[in-house]
Amino acid sequence: MLQNPDAVQLLQLLFSPLTVVVDACRDDQGQCAVASKVRAPLLTDAACHLLDGCLHSRHAELWNSLGHAWTTPRSADWQQRATRSLPGLSAGVTVTVLFAARELN
Repeated sequence: MLQNPDAVQLLQLLFSPLTVVVDACRDDQGQCAVASKVRAPLLTDAACHLLDGCLHSRHAELWNSLGHAWTTPRSADWQQRATRSLPGLSAGVTVTVLFAARELN
């Protein structure tokens, strides 16, 4: 176990299990359809900058493969389209969560 990990070490620790989860969610074409359907909440500018600057190539490739909502910061023009999230539950029940535009900033 690491004590006082820096940003790069912490991201490596987080992306290792994320890789397993994303690989388990891939469809027949090798795409992670679940991740690409996420529209909100968007990452902050600082989070996108940190990921962009600290991820090793394998993890950066994984991060970029998740889709636009994972790599585009909240401040981008298209944030107005990110108004709702529809998580699907395993029993087939769908829950709708609405976000006001000001909550995305």
